[in-house]
Amino acid sequence: MIFLGGDHSISYFLTRAFFDFYQNNGKESCLIVFDAHPDLMKPSSEFPTHEEWLRRLIEDGFPVENILIVGVRNLDKEEIKFINEKKIKIISMNQFLLNLEDICDGIMEFSNGKELYLSLDIDVVDPAFAPSTGYPECGGLTSREFIYLIQRINKMKNLRAVDIVEINSKEDEEKNNNLTVKLGAKILSELL
Repeated sequence: MIFLGGDHSISYFLTRAFFDFYQNNGKESCLIVFDAHPDLMKPSSEFPTHEEWLRRLIEDGFPVENILIVGVRNLDKEEIKFINEKKIKIISMNQFLLNLEDICDGIMEFSNGKELYLSLDIDVVDPAFAPSTGYPECGGLTSREFIYLIQRINKMKNLRAVDIVEINSKEDEEKNNNLTVKLGAKILSELL
């Protein structure tokens, strides 16, 4: 199943339903999130926002040991504290400098034996390649690196659901010749 969203807050409801479904069927699930931001801010409203959806998911029972955040490069002090307290697994952008293939192997190994939900925030990609997103962060993956990761992960037999979020199509059309939308379409085509 592939979900195309607006902001990242939709991922809370999707992953919550995913977790509940597999838990009720006696299976273990895991979540891999590609995002420039960890989205672990303290909840501030009744419904989770794009800045806090993952924290709310954890607080509502998703097993923290089955969460991996990939590509993070902008963290708030409060989020760092929460990550350390909960021992959340992270692959930062700096780790990609070592060896892309080894990092990809590690990502795939993390989900081995579990039902996999993949959440893709387009801001994990450097704004040079995906400028039209809510909170662009310099120093991200190239579009080629990201497509490589998606191609490898898509071969996994335990991949069950994916969401692609945070593409601002209106801004992209007006200012960026649909560069971000084209990348989103390429990612979608790789998953089909």
